[in-house]
Amino acid sequence: MWDTLLLDNRTTPPTPTLVQVEIDFQSVKFWDVELAWKPERLRLANQSEHTHWDWVRKIGSARFRFVGVTLGVEVQG
Repeated sequence: MWDTLLLDNRTTPPTPTLVQVEIDFQSVKFWDVELAWKPERLRLANQSEHTHWDWVRKIGSARFRFVGVTLGVEVQG
């Protein structure tokens, strides 16, 4: 895991924000992602091609390598 700066575009002007990047994101954390993002995916289901992605189903697959981004203790994606 390492720290890096990403721009927070919710602020004007965008603010550099320190986040943690984790290669080979732990599968147990996927439930945090699912809880945080599923309502938004469902809300946007007909508006975005990416809302059908269900990464939880892909846990354990050798075909995928997951990267996680956290801000403090909250998973961002």
